[in-house]
Amino acid sequence: MSLHVERIDWMPSPPLAPDDGPIDLQHLQRMTLGDAGLEREVLAMFSAQAMAELNDALAQARSAVDAILRRS
Repeated sequence: MSLHVERIDWMPSPPLAPDDGPIDLQHLQRMTLGDAGLEREVLAMFSAQAMAELNDALAQARSAVDAILRRS
């Protein structure tokens, strides 16, 4: 029984994550109709919300670690 091996040309794979940054600035500009002040306001709101979420997650992680250490 002979095996037939065929060469396949290499193809680049798409990136696992977008390489153009975490925020789609073109989309932001379209959604704010090009109003730079509104873009800044939306980004400021996003930043504040992201920081609040991160602080909540950190507090929960600290509580979980404290609970584990108390059991030890």
